[in-house]
Amino acid sequence: MLPIVVLLAIPSVVPVPSGHYVESRTAAVFAGACHYNGEYCTDGREALCVWHFDAGRFAGADLAGVDVALSLRGDDNLAAKGVHVARSVYLSSRASTEQREAALALLRAREPALFAGARVLDALPIQASFGADGSYSVEGGRLFALSGSTLEDRACCKMPFNVWYEPFARIDGRVVGDNDVFRMSDTRLGGVFDRPGSNAAFTGSFRYAD
Repeated sequence: MLPIVVLLAIPSVVPVPSGHYVESRTAAVFAGACHYNGEYCTDGREALCVWHFDAGRFAGADLAGVDVALSLRGDDNLAAKGVHVARSVYLSSRASTEQREAALALLRAREPALFAGARVLDALPIQASFGADGSYSVEGGRLFALSGSTLEDRACCKMPFNVWYEPFARIDGRVVGDNDVFRMSDTRLGGVFDRPGSNAAFTGSFRYAD
């Protein structure tokens, strides 16, 4: 019986909340200086940030498979000093109420500046996926969509002086993404837009360890 007692006494390992992240702005994050300066004053006022949890628990809830999206709308370029930002959260209707609340509480705790004053707008059938080839895809029903892939030659890593922005969230392995689709159709947030075909995204992984 002793070996069995010893095995039962070993504490189980709780997986750390972790997963994949992608964000996109309405301005190129990787471009030449002229392109960047041409967009800075009039563009880059909107962004969409998405977290997909692959594993982990928080506040007693299993977060695996939970998606959270955050819309940012500024009165100036989101990188400008003193910009006023309206923040709206979309939670996954595919998750339980307990999972949604736990995921949002975790993100508010670990990304406090990013979620400051954010209001929960909707629960949607969000579907976020990330491929081993660097592809990413986010569907938010009729309200938003984002998809694309990382640059094949990792040019953003070879020419870092042309990367003009930093990701909003704390992520590892940051790579620039080239969008095939970037659409926001939620009129409650203000103007709608459809901006495909631009190096406007960052993607990487997150891990919220203690």
